[in-house]
Amino acid sequence: YAAKVRVSWTNPTANTDGSTLTDLASVTVQWGSCVGTAFGTLQSAATVPTTVAGAAVTTWAFPVDLSPVCIRAFATTTTGEISAPSNVALWSPPTTLGKPTPLGVVLHFTKRPPA
Repeated sequence: YAAKVRVSWTNPTANTDGSTLTDLASVTVQWGSCVGTAFGTLQSAATVPTTVAGAAVTTWAFPVDLSPVCIRAFATTTTGEISAPSNVALWSPPTTLGKPTPLGVVLHFTKRPPA
């Protein structure tokens, strides 16, 4: 069995130095197990090529036996720079399967510090 969840976000618009982000290429949303409230083992990911605000992953399936599910995201620029992972959102599949349920937690992006 699987459950669906709608994950939506507002694309990042600024770099950490405050300058305008002009080269956003995609947002990758990852889901996996949780270790407490932290992201655990990656189960799968979906990359959404986008420069459009309000993008979403709308039909993402999760195994029902994975509860809660931890969800996080990161942004990638056209030059290949990758943001730090967003905050982690915990989501539990509904007991009755049906239409997608909203995530209900905002994912925030920050620029990854230089290596």
